[in-house]
Amino acid sequence: MHTSLDPALNDGEIAVELPLTLQASLSHHRRMMLAICVFALLSALMYLLIPHWGWLAGSAVLLSLAALTSWAYRTPPQIQLDETGFRITGGNKRMQRDTRWKDIERIGVIHLGMGQTYVCYQHTKDSGKSRPPGGLMLPFVFTLPVEELAALMEALRQAVHDDTQFHTQN
Repeated sequence: MHTSLDPALNDGEIAVELPLTLQASLSHHRRMMLAICVFALLSALMYLLIPHWGWLAGSAVLLSLAALTSWAYRTPPQIQLDETGFRITGGNKRMQRDTRWKDIERIGVIHLGMGQTYVCYQHTKDSGKSRPPGGLMLPFVFTLPVEELAALMEALRQAVHDDTQFHTQN
């Protein structure tokens, strides 16, 4: 289920209720888990038909492990946006990553193959964090459309960099 959110950018001010918590899209997660399981099954079947291709057995094992790992996230991960940054909490509650707006240089959208889009961001040079080419991707697709989430996050980031006051809706 996709929802729509208008960050209500008025005169450089952001009027949105913070903190904002979004869950990962369950349908996206289920499709990815199904694709991993199908590839694992196909690799195993191909290995049974052509046993001298040992790499297929290895592929089947690795893909099966990926499917088991994705099963650990059967409760949806969440992202929480606030005035200081964002926090991603994994579905199994062991993964938690905090990122501050002041450590981010830019936020945008990255388009991958097969129509997949994700929010992408790059750390500033003085943040002390890794700066891979192209930036870092949010590991999940959330219930808010990717373009809207990226626009909201970029507006919040710019507000911190411009020392703009946040106005939250009550």
